[in-house]
Amino acid sequence: MELWAVVITALVSPLFLKLTEFVLNKSSQKERDAAQREKERDEKIKALGLRIDELRDANIKLTITSESQQQTIGRLERESASDKRTITEQSRQIIEQAQQIVELREEIGKRDGRILELENRVNILSSEGER
Repeated sequence: MELWAVVITALVSPLFLKLTEFVLNKSSQKERDAAQREKERDEKIKALGLRIDELRDANIKLTITSESQQQTIGRLERESASDKRTITEQSRQIIEQAQQIVELREEIGKRDGRILELENRVNILSSEGER
């Protein structure tokens, strides 16, 4: 019986050691795989965090640019309104000047007529004075 115990112990011990080694190796491999997956996940999270920061910075820049463009648009609209008022005022002045020109031409025509009339009288008077 003791012989059987020794034989069984001799057979079981190496098998038990191999089984234990296999189980421990499997467990160790799973832990390494899990650690690798966790490391990869952490790297992805870090990369996503950096991308989020980049997108936030880009968003801030776009917001600033948009606000600047809105201010420029507002300024241009105000200038355009001012230019329209200026053009309207200039058009009004041109019309007034054209009316003044017409009035002055009429006045010149009247004066030219008066000058001719006076020249005729002078000519008449001088021809009467020569007689």
